[in-house]
This record gives sequence, structure tokens and C-alpha cells, in this order.
Amino acid sequence: MSFSGKATYDAGAEPGYQIKEDLADNVAVIAAVKTPLLDTLGDALRPAKSTHMEWLDDENEVPRTLSTASATSAATAISVTSGEEAMFRAGDVLIVQEITTTASASSYTGERVLVTGTASDTLQVTRGYGGSTAATIPDASEVACVGHAALEGADARDDYQRARDRRENWTQIFDKTIYTSGTEDAVDVGGVAPQSEFDYQKSKKLAQALAVLEAAVINGDVPASTPQGSASVRRTMRGLIDFISTTVDGSSATSGLTKALLELCIRTIWDNGGEPDLIVMNGYQQSKAAQFIDKTSQQMAVDQYVERIRQFVTDFGIQQLVLSRYVPRDHVMVLDSKKIEVVPLQTRSFFYQDIARTGDSHKGQILGEYTMMIRNPDKAHGLITGLGFTL
Repeated sequence: MSFSGKATYDAGAEPGYQIKEDLADNVAVIAAVKTPLLDTLGDALRPAKSTHMEWLDDENEVPRTLSTASATSAATAISVTSGEEAMFRAGDVLIVQEITTTASASSYTGERVLVTGTASDTLQVTRGYGGSTAATIPDASEVACVGHAALEGADARDDYQRARDRRENWTQIFDKTIYTSGTEDAVDVGGVAPQSEFDYQKSKKLAQALAVLEAAVINGDVPASTPQGSASVRRTMRGLIDFISTTVDGSSATSGLTKALLELCIRTIWDNGGEPDLIVMNGYQQSKAAQFIDKTSQQMAVDQYVERIRQFVTDFGIQQLVLSRYVPRDHVMVLDSKKIEVVPLQTRSFFYQDIARTGDSHKGQILGEYTMMIRNPDKAHGLITGLGFTL
């Protein structure tokens, strides 16, 4: 026998229904607003004092350069990167090796050469020094000093001092606007009370602004002209990817990141004199890294077991892993976190300000102005690019 009495579904079909709706006390928000890279880098040591921030980079280096043309096994001259022949002196013993930025093994000649003179981007050398075997030197081979040999009683050799690199970046203004009606502020909004709708939106927009800042720190770039900004050109900052010039080609890894590529990138930075400590990647490449990086397991509760990938331990140091939604899917960044700062313009860290009311509404704005400083971007950090991924 079917039910013929009064049922709950009879009460809500017309105005004046008798059953009170059950609306949860919280609102479920889904948004990519976490900022793991900013959280890891922490606060800058000092604020920027201008919209144009500049800094100088220097390095302590063993003389090292690249050949700019191939040389036969009988050649007594090696062409090198413009101006860098000045790093070398007669009496320097050099080692020559072919280098690669792919995961395949490098071929290493082991040949030593003795510098006899330098001029016009060229090293004059004696080949096969010390009984090593002279071999064809491919273009773009590494030429590095392994010892200085001065003559007994000789005068001091000429000094060489490397010019410092002058870097720059620009501040970028980040803003979010909050705009509600007087009525919307006054009513008891489900899932928001006891705070007003305006206060709820204020906290939500601040999280959004921070997320946009992290995205700009990673992917930002400056206008092709008028980088200082104008009435029609918005001033924007350069991001990490645009600054970093040490790259490893990952296009051979069609299914995603491999251990060999990651180790190659870290080793390349180390060879340059860097000490990376941070690997930043997106979710897809993280899932590939999980297959070869040891996991640290932690018992959280009786019925909850959590595995977290925290670190990648290598011969060149321990790398902390950071998962960020804003890294391009085909990229992995290897960074020295000690050489990166996200810097606010003085007095312009994220803040809230009211906007004058016009009628029955409430207006406000979240504002912040920031730039990013990265030291030694050409050697202390690296990128793996061209990695395969699927959506």
C-alpha cells in the first residue's frame, strides 16, 4: 500500500513552504591559489626602493670557456667565445672535453693542451700535452684550465679580472577589486556568516592575488619596449624561466621527466659552480619523479597513512621538491633558493584599501607591487625543457 499522508516533498513546491532549507555553514571553494614556491622562498631581505631594481653578479671562476669552431688533431689554434681568451695566459694547462645538454653520455677526449699565447678570441696551444692523445675538437667543446705553470724567476703575469654582470628587473602592480551592494552586505549569506559577503570576498581575493604573483615569478616577462611602463603600457616583471639560460633538452623524454635528465641538469649547474637545492615542477612531471625518487613515509594516524615525496638526494646535494601549478607542463626548474628573492616595493606589500562609495555599494581593492631578483641566472640555476606530457 503506497503512502497517502503528508510527505516532505509536498511542502516545498509552492511559495510559503513549511520546511526550512538546510544550507551548510561553509562554502566549498576550489581554486588554484596555493603558493608553494613563494612559501618556500620566504620573505625578501629588504624591499625595493624603485620600480627599476638592479643588482650586480660576480663569480669566482676557474678559467673555462667554449670552443666556437671545430679543430683538427693537428691544429695549434682553438677559437673560443668572444673576449674569453683574456682569462688564459701562456703556461696554462687546459683540458678539452665535448659536452652535451641531453641525457646521452658525453664523449671525453682527455686531451691536455698547453697555452703558448692568446689573441683575438684564439688560444695558441701545444697539442697532446703530457703524453695525452690529440683528437679532433668538436665545436662547442668545453676548454677548462687545470693548472697554471709559471717559469722559475719569471715576472708576474698580467692580471685578469672578470667584469661583473649588471642585472635588472621591474616591479609589477597586482590588484584585485571587491565590489558588493549594501543589501548583499546586510543579508545573512549562507556559508559566509557571521562575516559579511564583502569580508569573505576580501580574503578570497588576497589568496588569488598571491597566486597570480607566484605565476608571474615563474612565467613573467617584460614588454618588448617601454619596460618602465607608460599611460598605455603596463609594467611587468621578468620571471625565472625568462632569466635562466642553463637549459637541458628534455625532448627525448616523450613520456615525461627521467632520473637521467634531472641528474644531468643538477650536475651541469654544479659544474658551473652552482649549488642548487630546489626542484620545482608541475603535477604531471611530479608523478614521473615519484617513480624514481625515494619516498619518505610518515604514519599520521591509526587509519591514515601518508606518503610524501620530499627530497631528491644526489651526489651534488639534497634537493627539496616543490609542486607548483604554475610551472609549464613541459618544464622542470632546478634552482638555488638562496639566490632568489621576491621583493616588494617599499610600503607596497599586499594591502587593502577602501574605495570611495558611490551610492548603495561597498568598494575596496587589494594592491601589491613586487619584483623578483635572481642572482647568477646563467650558471646557478637550470631548466629542463621540452618534456613530454599528457593531459
